Amino acid sequence: MAAEPGSPDRFDRARVATRATGAIARHPQLIFGLALLLLFVPDLVAQVIFAAQGRTVDTAEGLSAGSGGGLIVIFGHYVAAAAIGQVVVTEAGGGRPRLATALRVAASGALRFFLLSLLLLLGLGLSVAGFALAFSAVAPDSLLLGFGVLSLGLPLGYLALMWSVAIPALVAERLGVLASLGRSRRLTKGWRRSIFVLLLIVSGLFLVAGEVSQLLAGALGVSPLAAVLDLPGLVAGLLRTPVYMLLYALLAAIYLELRMIKEGVSHDSLADIFA
Repeated sequence: MAAEPGSPDRFDRARVATRATGAIARHPQLIFGLALLLLFVPDLVAQVIFAAQGRTVDTAEGLSAGSGGGLIVIFGHYVAAAAIGQVVVTEAGGGRPRLATALRVAASGALRFFLLSLLLLLGLGLSVAGFALAFSAVAPDSLLLGFGVLSLGLPLGYLALMWSVAIPALVAERLGVLASLGRSRRLTKGWRRSIFVLLLIVSGLFLVAGEVSQLLAGALGVSPLAAVLDLPGLVAGLLRTPVYMLLYALLAAIYLELRMIKEGVSHDSLADIFA
């Protein structure tokens, strides 16, 4: 579809950031509530699962690939991305976001999110296993090991950029798992550097949240609950929740921006799709 007259023809990072943060500022209770419900609560459930299995983890992100807890956390992230994305796109189209609608839209893709979670866990598991096998005989402080980490991180980072709008595409266009990944690859083509800058800023916020959580880890480590749950990890998860909230609002805003500059799709038409 050709761009409509007056529609933007270049990716504007400031416009994307303003759209995402503006939606959060105008609907803070709704978006933060969704983030808590769909991100922090699954994190807590995953901790309970691991405690019941007699296993310990540092954070939710450290859950092993293929584990039930890890699947719960990743699934929760995908559902949260869809729900928060629905709020952002509806707000951009001039509509009134509602909790029930956001949850309904997210629930409509639950099976596909589950399959995507399995696919991601499988891919990460194979990548880490292959890395461990290839560099198992290498000294931990060797230059070759550093090269191996870089050689693994760069392709994964590129795939993350290429598939960054797969969830909004899956929900808005009612695509299957593989089709949504292909759709994201086509939409992001030509603008991945701009997307990288935005995601790099968010990554910096994650680092700040991690540093703050480390300051609290010592005091929380002496709590009686520390024998059952990873309290520092849960606090870190709570501090990361608003950062994830911003990330998923940004991904929805990026999807909207890409549809506008590449296909001339208006705010209103996308809001109707997400309704």
